[in-house]
Amino acid sequence: MKTDLEQFPAKNPNPALSVANNCTVLYSNKAGEPLLHEWGVVVGEKMPFYLRDLVKSVITLNRPEKMELKIEKKVYLVAFHPSSEEKCVNIYGFDITDQKELEERLRIKEKQNDILYRIGKVALEFESLQNFLDESVKLIANILEVEYCKILELMPDGNFLLRAGSGWKHGLVGKAIIGGEKESQAGYTLFSGMPVVVEDFAGESRFKKPEILRMHEVNSGVSVTIGSIGKIFGVLGVHSRKKRKFTSDDTYFLSSVAFLIAQVIERKKAEEALKEAHDSLEETVTERTSELEKSYISLKESESRLAEAQRMAHIGSWDWNLITGEVCWSDELYHIFGRSPQESGATYDEFLSYVHPDDRDRVDNALKKGLNGESVAGNYRIILGDGEERIVRTEAEVVFDEKNNPVQVKGTVQDITEIKKVEEQLKILANIVESSNDAIGTISLDGNITGWNQEAENVYGYSVGEVLGKPVSIVTPPHLDKETIKLIEEIMHGKKVQHYETLRLRKDGTTIYVSITLSPVFDSYGKLIAISFISRDITERKKIGNCSEYS
Repeated sequence: MKTDLEQFPAKNPNPALSVANNCTVLYSNKAGEPLLHEWGVVVGEKMPFYLRDLVKSVITLNRPEKMELKIEKKVYLVAFHPSSEEKCVNIYGFDITDQKELEERLRIKEKQNDILYRIGKVALEFESLQNFLDESVKLIANILEVEYCKILELMPDGNFLLRAGSGWKHGLVGKAIIGGEKESQAGYTLFSGMPVVVEDFAGESRFKKPEILRMHEVNSGVSVTIGSIGKIFGVLGVHSRKKRKFTSDDTYFLSSVAFLIAQVIERKKAEEALKEAHDSLEETVTERTSELEKSYISLKESESRLAEAQRMAHIGSWDWNLITGEVCWSDELYHIFGRSPQESGATYDEFLSYVHPDDRDRVDNALKKGLNGESVAGNYRIILGDGEERIVRTEAEVVFDEKNNPVQVKGTVQDITEIKKVEEQLKILANIVESSNDAIGTISLDGNITGWNQEAENVYGYSVGEVLGKPVSIVTPPHLDKETIKLIEEIMHGKKVQHYETLRLRKDGTTIYVSITLSPVFDSYGKLIAISFISRDITERKKIGNCSEYS
């Protein structure tokens, strides 16, 4: 008798296997061989002990089961389906490696877009260029998870000043001088005009390791220029003590940030020059006119580049003069709302007409509260002229005069439609975990519980709020504390823990038998950051087994 799977094409790209009710492997296609190898069996042999209970359960309960299986660099979703007619279990494997990698890349991309938005917002908040640079390096170091970030300003003598930095030893920022010769990373970056990536300084032959990097034990990093040819401000760099492989996404993000910083610097310089020109009343009319013209041209150029930076980050800005009623929009804001830059900025009533009817009152009330001094920020939907619905985030600031009367409103709008779509995809994945029949969660490397699904609450009796941040010993019988530590250490040393049967402690003090699978959780750089667990209550099965043993 042939199984259903034997009717499948032998070259089916997905693993397909069949297992008899006595746990003997009946069939496997070519794509299923990696699973057999991982389980240590071949066709004609019985499944490993830790899977036999699962196979029997699928047949007995006539209910499918699933599990994730990591084999080398691939991740499979393995589904066990009962075949009641043939009294066997059909096993289907689906390669979800790309999905897992995409989820991680989308998560990082979302965070990077948020940082670009926040840096743009910081540029509006801080009048001081130094304050803007100081805040920017902190944000960059945080998102790229590096110990050090620096902004080097090119000096007239060709060397660099550490103008702003995060993570460096006290007293260096604002004082340290770095050589600008081509033999240094900063100098090489300037001369090459391209992003420079170093994964391991020990094997670097293009340039020497500067003293400041040597004293901080730096091993890797990325650097890009700030500004364009003829208007170079300096170099933006990030560094790590670890030997790290920076991705093309990391490099693109750093280049985007450098571009945005360059436009803000140019704008700040132009504003300062314009202010100085206005303040120099003692100058002759001819001289002052000349300076004003130069500053105006420079300001218009920087506004054009800032508009390009806003376009890259999908951020538009607006300014509403409450006295004159004049409204000014940036080019990107016109693009977000589907309007032509040749049109004037929308009046307040026109703006409200774009807002989704269900969100209109909330947006209107938020702005009215802002006129009374409350903060204005939030997400809402807009409907474009062609009927397309988009989601945007707005942050606004109301400016008051000396009598505390509102005179101006200015703010930013970011199109977050794509980010929200990604969030919905991640919610669907989270719901799959939450609705699982197994207790699923995560544990930090120091043994604290950081994740806990609904079934975990049912199995152990603790709610999410009761266990998050608590040591895993809260569900471990006292005499098994060392066992738990040992299991975590095995995962940290690259070993596997699958279907490990042991005792665990419920909130009400009763002990239960569980089957535990522990798996490593890595970040996008391959660093172990946590441990995930899948726990199944097998108390009833154990009782049945014990009764059979003594009957």
